Amino acid sequence: MQPSIFPVGEMNAYSTFNSIPADATNQSTMDSAQLGDNWQVVILSNESSIYFARLLQDKLAQKKIVSFFAPVVRQHQSGGGSYIKFGVEDQDIFLGKDCIYVSSLLNDTDFFDLFRVASTLSAIGTRSRIFVIPFLGYSTMERAVNPGEIVSCKTNIRLLSSLPSHGHGNTFLFFDLHTSGIIHYFEGNTVRAELDGKECLLNAIKHIGIDKNKPVFASADLGRPKHVEWFASQFGTEIALIRKTRSFQSTEVQDVVGDVEGRRVVIYDDMTRGGGTLLKAAKEYKKKNSLSVSAVLSHCALTNIEVANDIRKSSSPDNNKFTPDVSSTWS
Repeated sequence: MQPSIFPVGEMNAYSTFNSIPADATNQSTMDSAQLGDNWQVVILSNESSIYFARLLQDKLAQKKIVSFFAPVVRQHQSGGGSYIKFGVEDQDIFLGKDCIYVSSLLNDTDFFDLFRVASTLSAIGTRSRIFVIPFLGYSTMERAVNPGEIVSCKTNIRLLSSLPSHGHGNTFLFFDLHTSGIIHYFEGNTVRAELDGKECLLNAIKHIGIDKNKPVFASADLGRPKHVEWFASQFGTEIALIRKTRSFQSTEVQDVVGDVEGRRVVIYDDMTRGGGTLLKAAKEYKKKNSLSVSAVLSHCALTNIEVANDIRKSSSPDNNKFTPDVSSTWS
């Protein structure tokens, strides 16, 4: 899979997933009648992950695995509920088939949508269910720091563990989790695995030519030093880190660890949502006279279009001036 690359001013962000190709949702859907009895896998997705499901379908086709994309119809009801229906003429097409459901789980709606779809897939006789989850929301809430805090990530994983497991059971595939230990929150005989995206990101770095000037690989905090060290080792270069303090309301940068003066800085982070941590880190590296700052992200899960616009406006012709100051969320 080719990483998605998009510019955001002088500070560039590169993300393996979460950037939707313009024509991703416009591809035609072949119905089961056209496929006859040769198809092997049913692919479904939530609305925001259709592009990813289509990419997966193409990859399966390259492996000579014939799949059928089954649309899922969703309607929001006036009372606040949701109506969900598989967009097929006969639900018997699912009987005895292996199903792949693709969905990033950004919020409560996505979690409950998956739970309802998955429970129904098991009830109507699918042989097995594979849940491809490129991005797992709530993953920063994987432990309680202060008294009374609810470990939302763990409770959500327990919810997924409780899904019916008819036939060959359920498999969950994640990509670059915020903390690898999250998969150990699963209970029962559920199969779960985390896919490592470093090689994919490495190809993106080489594709855009960042590696030509011996960049300094850096992090936005002290949380991802092993990943930063790995990228630096691939190019035989140094690393830089940032000390920071964080509360629920805000993030405060304390100091830069490492020499970035006159160097291109490439920040790695597993995710950005509010953009605040990333922009504040870039601002500090610029204060230390770095030539430029880029960001390589496993997940660019921006919370809204205003955040994206803030990142695009985050640099100016004056290399030492960054505006505006975006408030940090749980990033």
